[in-house]
Amino acid sequence: MRKLIFADVNHSSFTGLLGALEENGVICELYPIQTEDASLVGQIIVGQVDTVAEGIQAAFIRLQAGQNAYFPLKEERHLFLADGRGEESRLHRALKPGDCVLVQVQRDAMKGKLPTVTANLTLTGKYFVFTSDDTAIGYSAKLSTEEKNRLARWMNHQLLPDVDERHEQKRPFGVIVRTNAARAAEEELQEEFADLCLTFQRIISDGTRRTAGSVIYRPVSEAARLVRDLRTGTVDEIVTDNAAIYEELQNRGVELRFYQDRLLSLSRLYRLENALEEVFREKIWLKSGGFLVIQQTEAFVCIDVNTGKASGKKSKEETFLALNLESAKEISRQLRLRNLSGTILIDFINLSLDASKEALINEMKKFAAADRIRCRVIDLTPLQILEMTRKKISPPIIEQLAAASFICT
Repeated sequence: MRKLIFADVNHSSFTGLLGALEENGVICELYPIQTEDASLVGQIIVGQVDTVAEGIQAAFIRLQAGQNAYFPLKEERHLFLADGRGEESRLHRALKPGDCVLVQVQRDAMKGKLPTVTANLTLTGKYFVFTSDDTAIGYSAKLSTEEKNRLARWMNHQLLPDVDERHEQKRPFGVIVRTNAARAAEEELQEEFADLCLTFQRIISDGTRRTAGSVIYRPVSEAARLVRDLRTGTVDEIVTDNAAIYEELQNRGVELRFYQDRLLSLSRLYRLENALEEVFREKIWLKSGGFLVIQQTEAFVCIDVNTGKASGKKSKEETFLALNLESAKEISRQLRLRNLSGTILIDFINLSLDASKEALINEMKKFAAADRIRCRVIDLTPLQILEMTRKKISPPIIEQLAAASFICT
C-alpha cells in the first residue's frame, strides 16, 4: 500500500510542510514543500540574452535582475522570439546579446551552478505533456501495445483533426500521452487536452509581446505537482494535517483524508522526524547485523556494504549473498530517501560464484526499475564494485531541507 503524507513538521533539521511517500509501512521518499515556492523550475520567462559563449556552446540568459541562467546553444533554433508582435516567431539566425526569448527553467541552481533553461516549452498535465520543440505524438513506454493502439486511434479521430484544422500549416506543439491516460474517461482526456491547447496558445501569444523578465507561466503548486508526478493511480491514499493542502488536493481521483488528533501529530504517527534524522546518518544498520556506509562526494556517491555483526548457519557464499540482497533493497530505499543521483558506486561483499553475482545484479535492476527516477545498473567491475547511475532531477534531500528551512525563516 502506498500513502502520500503531507504533514507540518517542527524538527531541528527542517521546519515546515513535509511530504513523504510511505510504501508498505516504510518511508521511502521525502519532499520538503516550499509553500512560497521559491523554486523557478517549470516557470516560462521572457529572458534576455546577456552573453553568447561560442567556446562552450552556451548562452547566458538574464531571467530577472541579478539572476542569469545557462542555455545550451544546440537548442537555439527552437527558441521563440519575444519581438512584441504576439505571433509565433521562431529564431532563424544565430542568437545574439540583447535578444528577448521565451525560455523555461529546467533546473534550479545547484552547488554553485547557474539555473538551466531550455527552449523546449513544456506543459505537463495528468494525462498529456505538450512540448514545443517537436510536433510528433509520443506515448509513454509504460503503456502496453494494446493501450497505445487504442489511444492512438482515438486521438487521431477525436483530438488531432480539430487542432490541425485550426493550425493549417503546422501543429505548434508535440504531445506525449502519459500512462494515466489509459485509465481515464474520454471526457477527462478531451477536457485536459483542450485546456492545455488554450494554455499553450496563450503562453505564445502573451509571451512574444511581453518585456524581458516577465513570468508568463507558473506551474501548479509543489504539492499538486508531486501528486501528479507520483501518478495518482498508484497512490492509495493521501493524508494531511494541513487545511490549505487538504482544500487544494480535493478531487484528485484518490482517497484524501484530513488528519485531526491533538494528542498525536501526523508527523509522529508516521515517524517523519526519524526519517529526517536518517538522511543525515552515514552509517545505516541492517536487520541481519550488517551495515551500510553512505558517502556523497563531489564526483559520485559511494556506498560500502559491511558484514558487521551478521552471521549465518549456511555456507559463506550463501551468507554473503543474503547480506548483499538485503543491502540491495535498503540501498535502493536510501537512494530514494536521500535523493542521491549521478554516478553511484557500491562496494558489495565479494561473491565467488557467477550465479550469485548475477542474482545480485538482477536484484538491483528490479529495485531500479521500481524507482520513479530513471536508474541504470551498469555492471560489477573486476573488483566487484557495482556501477549504476540515477538521473539528476533535483538536489539531494539534505540540500533541499536546508534551502526550504532557510526560505521558511
